[in-house]
Amino acid sequence: MYYIKSRQEIKAEAKLALKEQYGVSVGLVVIPTVFAVALSLGQQLISTIGVSMGGGSVAAVVLFSLTMFVVSIVASFITTVVGINVFGEFIKISKGERADIGTIFTELRFNFWRKLGGSWWMALWMMIWLLPSIVIAAVVLVATGSIAAYVVILFLTMLPVSMYKSLQYYFVYNILVDLPEVTATQALRVSITMTREYISDLFVFILSWFGWFALSILTCGLLYIFYVGPYWYVADASLYLELKNKALTDGTLTYEELGMERPREDFGIENDMLQVPPNNPWQDPWNQN
Repeated sequence: MYYIKSRQEIKAEAKLALKEQYGVSVGLVVIPTVFAVALSLGQQLISTIGVSMGGGSVAAVVLFSLTMFVVSIVASFITTVVGINVFGEFIKISKGERADIGTIFTELRFNFWRKLGGSWWMALWMMIWLLPSIVIAAVVLVATGSIAAYVVILFLTMLPVSMYKSLQYYFVYNILVDLPEVTATQALRVSITMTREYISDLFVFILSWFGWFALSILTCGLLYIFYVGPYWYVADASLYLELKNKALTDGTLTYEELGMERPREDFGIENDMLQVPPNNPWQDPWNQN
């Protein structure tokens, strides 16, 4: 039986892993943001220069606008995949492996469309699940003519659905970058399977960070950059690895499904999955607060 570490244990181990590669961790939070902002500013600058050089020609302005639209779409694709690659480097840090900031860019050559497609597939299903809420709110608006009623119904119906599905899809990015043999569409199913028995616990895990995020806002994001962000990413990666190992050990997921090599039979499970059970073997340590 595989005993999942408690939330406190996961966070404590995340702090230790963070100390080992603190500079890289901060860089993994800062560099992608700087990269995205630089792309956005560059697009705006080029757009401004292009329009001013158009000489008032409508055709030139339209052509340039279309070109900039395509460029902005491509830039959004790149920033999305770079953001997904960040999760992979924090998984390395959580495992005690050496991470590299440059990898989030060099990895763009590998599985680019699969990672992008996985993010699109997740967004598509999120919209599908929220569609009934939009329809219900629209019916209320037509029936009552009240904008206030429309907003209230939309909020009350969308909030629980979006929260629940977000928790189910929580590990999609980790899966896309950690398990290259899992397809873009399968990543969603794997995440749902991993989180099936731990939705409420995952919610508490996320809720436990709200105090840190509030302090980050009060410090204008500085605390997030230099501590909370790296800390959260490493803890998130550790939690992902715990639930993945739990699913593999219980047989909820198979090594073949994840494209992983099955461990040697004499060990039964991977070395990093061996743990000492808690004092009370009947109690899941995950539920210990």
